[in-house]
Formats: sequence, C-alpha cells, structure tokens
Amino acid sequence: MDTQQDRLVHYLDDAWALEKALVSMLEDMADEVNDPEIRSLFEEHRATTHRHEENLEARIRALGKEPSKLKGVANRVIAKLGDVIHSAHDDYDKTAQHLMEAFAAEHLEMAMYESLASYAEAIGDEETAKLARDHFEDEEEAADKVWQMIAPVAARPARAEIRTG
Repeated sequence: MDTQQDRLVHYLDDAWALEKALVSMLEDMADEVNDPEIRSLFEEHRATTHRHEENLEARIRALGKEPSKLKGVANRVIAKLGDVIHSAHDDYDKTAQHLMEAFAAEHLEMAMYESLASYAEAIGDEETAKLARDHFEDEEEAADKVWQMIAPVAARPARAEIRTG
C-alpha cells in the first residue's frame, strides 16, 4: 500500500465487493425458501445490503477512486459459506442452512466493519468510521433476527415427523 488513503480505499473496496456479492446471495435465499417470514427477512436484509453497497461505492468515489470490478475474494468467501454445510436433503434443511449461512455472513460483515471503522478512526477519517459503525449496527440487528429463527426452523422437521408419524 502506498498511503493510508490507499489502504482505506482498499478496505472500502473489499467491503463494497462483499456487500455486492451478498445482495445476490440474499436474493437467491429469498427465492429458495417457502416460509414467508424468512423470505421477508432475507428480502429486507437484501435491501439493506444493497443500500450498504451504494453507500460504500459513494464513499469510495468521494475519496477520488472507483470501486474495483474484481469481486473474486468476496465471491470465494460467499461460496465457502455454503460449502461448509452438507447439501440440503429437503426444504426444511435448505431453510435452516440458509439461516446459518446468513448468520455467518452477518458476523463476517460485523468483523469487516469493525476493522474498517477502527482503521478509519486511527487515520482520522471520521466520515468513513461513522459509515462503518452505522453498517455494523445494521449487521448486528440482522444477525440477531436471523439467530432468533435458527432454532425454531431447525426443530420443524421433528415436529412434522411427530404429526405424520
């Protein structure tokens, strides 16, 4: 890295690429679940994620740069989230797995925004630090919503088996 601003823009660009990849992931998740409440959660967070993507792009441009069109790292991270879990056996598993992937993604984003905010503060860029802190809060709220749904969704197959068994 040449300068502190170059490093900051690199971090912003990484965040932008991740948010861009997550918009697509959340859209796919919303399309694949049958539960309207969970679909709504994914659609709501997709809209927030898209807003984050736009905010980051605007901040990069405000610093005189353009977002990188290379999304390779972000796409590999997103792909790995799905690779960690075995493929779904049915809609119950698919929904539970999507919730687990979303929870992991939210925490990745939280760590990313904490890092970005800390670096921005250290170099005196309060505008970027505030942006990162605001995004962190959104991610934390989304993670909490996802967390609350994981256990009930994971238990659904057992309840269905009891009713049919």
